[in-house]
Amino acid sequence: MERLSNQVVVVVGGRSGIGLAVAKLAHAEGASVTILGRSLTKLEQAKDLIGQNVRAIATDTMDEKAVNRVFAEIGTFNHLFISAQEASTAPLSETTIEKLRPTLDSKIWGAFHVVKHSISQIRADGSITFISGLAGHRGYPGLAVAGAANAGIEAVARNLAVELAPIRVQYSLCWCR
Repeated sequence: MERLSNQVVVVVGGRSGIGLAVAKLAHAEGASVTILGRSLTKLEQAKDLIGQNVRAIATDTMDEKAVNRVFAEIGTFNHLFISAQEASTAPLSETTIEKLRPTLDSKIWGAFHVVKHSISQIRADGSITFISGLAGHRGYPGLAVAGAANAGIEAVARNLAVELAPIRVQYSLCWCR
């Protein structure tokens, strides 16, 4: 059964990990899939793992103007899945803002850029799904900033669910460390 037949799914961070798995599943369920990421070379490799007729577009979610251009190019779609982030960790004794800031920036501001510039393209019966992580719920050495980013994206999802209704906005908790 192809539950996503005639639907378009955009996966931000679709070249590896959870994003790649979501893109594969959406494609297997009949969706037209577009994957976004920073490296076109890696996206092209991911396309081969997903299947035929997958679109790959390179963009950096921290470049708001580029994100705006990409979503204007994509056009109307049904579902948005955001798993992209630049993950960096460090124990407190080795922590610097320069080392850890990309984690917060990519997880929160990158997601904001994506939603801000895609919301006019998402169908009213569509959805936005953010990925959160276990570090936002329990402590791990060296993951204080990652935990803050994950707890933050959950708050973003809850608030945008109210603001963007009837579009369904949710987060999915990854039970991996």
